[in-house]
Amino acid sequence: MCNKRNSTEIPYENQANRFAKVDDCIAKEIIRLNRRDVHILSSCCGHGIYKKTIMILDKDGKTRIEKLSNQTIPRKRRFYVKDQDGYYYIPEVQLI
Repeated sequence: MCNKRNSTEIPYENQANRFAKVDDCIAKEIIRLNRRDVHILSSCCGHGIYKKTIMILDKDGKTRIEKLSNQTIPRKRRFYVKDQDGYYYIPEVQLI
């Protein structure tokens, strides 16, 4: 986990000239998941304040799961909420 807001662009697997911005400290993990054909919706390292989170789409193509806590998140988008300091987090995951 890092406490900086640094990001890097990583290529989408099997999609030429498409890149996603991810936090530097979890970029390698996201690349590994992409190579395993995991459909990643969003991710955040937590920046030393919140828990690291990786939102994925389950194999059924409908269920949205926070991978690290294995918790189903009912929203279809806007998983993250912004706190007063500008950091994003998933409220349901922070309660675990």
